[in-house]
Amino acid sequence: MTARKTEKGYLTKSRYAYMTLREGIITRRYRPGSPMIITNLSKSLGVSETPVRDAIKMLISEGFVVSNDHVGAKVASPSLEDLKNMFEMLLSLQGIATRMAVYQDPAGLLEELEEILEKTKLYIHEQRHEEYGILNDRFHDSIESRCRNLELVSTINSYREKTGWVRSLFVLNPKRLEESFDEHVEIFGALKERKARAAEKILKKHLLISFNGYLDFLKKEKGYEGKEYEIDGSRWI
Repeated sequence: MTARKTEKGYLTKSRYAYMTLREGIITRRYRPGSPMIITNLSKSLGVSETPVRDAIKMLISEGFVVSNDHVGAKVASPSLEDLKNMFEMLLSLQGIATRMAVYQDPAGLLEELEEILEKTKLYIHEQRHEEYGILNDRFHDSIESRCRNLELVSTINSYREKTGWVRSLFVLNPKRLEESFDEHVEIFGALKERKARAAEKILKKHLLISFNGYLDFLKKEKGYEGKEYEIDGSRWI
């Protein structure tokens, strides 16, 4: 199969279609519940229908897309309960990974995080919401990768990718950029001082605030009814 050149190097057309569609779902370019019509996607991606079919099969296997005989393939639209279940898993697992990272050699990590924080300042100033979302992922990925537990990191990434809510939050609520940045600075400070429990608590509070913001959006967009998470004195922290 002919390869296609991208920013990430040469990819097969199936891989290119898969990565492009997956990224579009995560960033809400393809909204939950929207149909994945192969002929339309083929034209927009500039590839034949076969790679698109292959991509959709992979996305179905990962839970990003659902399909049935009557309505065809469409972007998965998880229920509020599903989202909360996945978020609570992320909250617990990311907290553990952040705490574990403190006990490793922090020197290289701190340099990497400082560089990310400097870039995020620029993105906030320029209101580059999607790019900030990508850097947000990098900030947390950098910390979690230092926990030296590959199974834990893999599980976190799986849950994060299936939700996609974190990155989309910065597009839906641009005001969240500066708040998130300040919270990242707090997390960085706890890591620098090697305060494991403090780093975990700040991280969890950061995630709770973010998810509450997303819940607020869902209430307005879809009429979801659900209680927001308590922050101060939360049983999750």
